[in-house]
Amino acid sequence: MSSPGKRTTELETKDLLLEVAIDLFATKGYAATSIRDIANGMGMSISNIYHYYGNKEGILLAIFEQSAVRLYEDLERVAELDMDPAERLGLLVKTNLTHTGRFRNEARIYTIEREQYPPEAQERVKRLQRQILDMYVGQLRAIAAQGLLVHGDITVLAFNILGVVNWPLRWFREDGPLAFDQVVEEIAGFVLRACLRPEAVPESYSAII
Repeated sequence: MSSPGKRTTELETKDLLLEVAIDLFATKGYAATSIRDIANGMGMSISNIYHYYGNKEGILLAIFEQSAVRLYEDLERVAELDMDPAERLGLLVKTNLTHTGRFRNEARIYTIEREQYPPEAQERVKRLQRQILDMYVGQLRAIAAQGLLVHGDITVLAFNILGVVNWPLRWFREDGPLAFDQVVEEIAGFVLRACLRPEAVPESYSAII
C-alpha cells in the first residue's frame, strides 16, 4: 500500500497532468493532441500517462467530470432555490457564465470541440448539455405560467439563451475593455430583458449596465 505522502504526490501529478492536457486540447484541439504531446508537456514517459488515465479519452473524460459535471451540479442547486422565477433565471445565467469564466479552457473543450471526440465522450457531453437545456426550459416554463414570458416557443428560447451564454468562449479577451464579471452582468441583463415582459424584469436587470 502506498504511503500518504506518495498518494498525495500522485494526486498532485494527476491534477498537473490534467492541467497540461487542458492547455493542449484548448490550443491544439483534442484530435491534434497526442499522448506524446501530453507526456512531453509533463516531462514523463508515455507509459506513465497511461498509468494515470488509461488513454487520451480517459484524460478527456476526467476533464469532463472535473468541470462540466460540476457546472451541472452548480446549476441544479440554483434551479432548486425557492425564489422568484425571474430572479432565479437571472441567477442561473450568471452562475453559468461565472463557471464558464472560471473554467474557460475546459468549457471550450467540451462545448466547441465536441465533434472531435470518440463516440462515448460525445454521448456523455450531449447528454449533459441536454440536461442543462431542460433546466433552462423548466425555469422558462415557471415564468410562462405567470404570463410573464415574451416569446412563445420555450425550447427555442432556451437554445437561444445557451447560445448567448456560450458565445463569450469565442470572443472574450482578458485585455478587453470590460472585466469578465462586468460581462456576466451585461449578458444576464440582456437575457432577462429579451425574455421577460418589462414588468417582470427584476429592478437590478431593468437598465442597461
